[in-house]
Amino acid sequence: DTPRQRCADALAELNALPTVLDGLRLPVHNTVDDNAALSFALTYEQLDGELRAAFHALGQCAPGGAGVAGVAAMLGVAPADAQSRLRALAILSLAAYDGRRAELHPLLHAYAQVCAAQDSAAVATLQERHANYYGRELGGRYQQAISQDSDRSEALLEIDAEYDNVLLAQRRALTPGFSQPVLAVDLTDELSQYWLLRDVNALRDWLQSAIVLANRLGKKVRAANCIQRLGVVHVQLAEYPDARQRYEQALPIYTEIGARLGAANCILSLGDVHVRLAEYPDARQRYEQALTLYTAIGQVLGQMICRRGLADLARQEQRFEAARAMYLQAIEYYQTTGMAHNEAFLWQRLAYTARDSGDTAEARRCFGQALSIWQRIGSPSANEVSVEMAALDSH
Repeated sequence: DTPRQRCADALAELNALPTVLDGLRLPVHNTVDDNAALSFALTYEQLDGELRAAFHALGQCAPGGAGVAGVAAMLGVAPADAQSRLRALAILSLAAYDGRRAELHPLLHAYAQVCAAQDSAAVATLQERHANYYGRELGGRYQQAISQDSDRSEALLEIDAEYDNVLLAQRRALTPGFSQPVLAVDLTDELSQYWLLRDVNALRDWLQSAIVLANRLGKKVRAANCIQRLGVVHVQLAEYPDARQRYEQALPIYTEIGARLGAANCILSLGDVHVRLAEYPDARQRYEQALTLYTAIGQVLGQMICRRGLADLARQEQRFEAARAMYLQAIEYYQTTGMAHNEAFLWQRLAYTARDSGDTAEARRCFGQALSIWQRIGSPSANEVSVEMAALDSH
């Protein structure tokens, strides 16, 4: 007996025929899978260009499907237009659609890729738009939240909801032959803060690939950014000598191209590494050097971060009044700019300073300030502060 072929094999056989209608002249012993394949193919043949494009777009997304916004971005249409197309595919039983996201059956997902492959330029465009939306527009929202000191949880939820597509965008962009290598470097840089939370080991490999690619393209700023990001990865993995090497590698690149903010950030990060290695005089020198540079370019946030580092060193050296003055200066800035996360963090630092100096009442007051902010913004750090306060009261 001739072995029965799977539906996927039947679809491949149909694609090789001159026309889909030739598939109607298959043998009498057709299997259910043969008939299903023919049904899919005949339905696809009846799709107009817009519906075919939507079907192809879903085939270029992760197997779990995609939200309306992502499909709209890939098609270059408004979300309402994408909804209409996805609804039509669902009516034709070519997609599952709940009004928010659409998904293809695994067989149809593979079939959509086969159908789309007949136009390689169109596939490249879909993949570029997929990478741009999921890797940069959606994936970059966490980095933006950090830069603006806004609520990070909403950005994380949005990205996590499309995790498979964000991961696909990252992997696909760094695959040899991807049509937009500049985009590949850009999204790797912008997604790095997210991957630090979700897959730091994979991030190390991606950044190394992006550095090679950026150097080949002559994109010095992006190369330096990725080298610096790799230093952050090493810090996360407690590989401090490696982190120092990366920061020292990025610093002269920033200096050469006149990117003073990038240079200041590297110097600041070197100060943090010196602290981790208990090289406190070197840390102070780096913080002061970075502070001078941030001041020269008018970057106030960087100045405050440097003052925080210098205050931490002063607290460690039991120069409590000096530490307190620098913490308060930074807190005042964060209050005027509405950067609640940083403000709460420094109230905790002030509490530690008061506690270490023996002023329990002041420590309790500062912990209370931090607690009220963490509770207001719904941060889990509120639990940590509550424990600190309880420990303070127990003594």
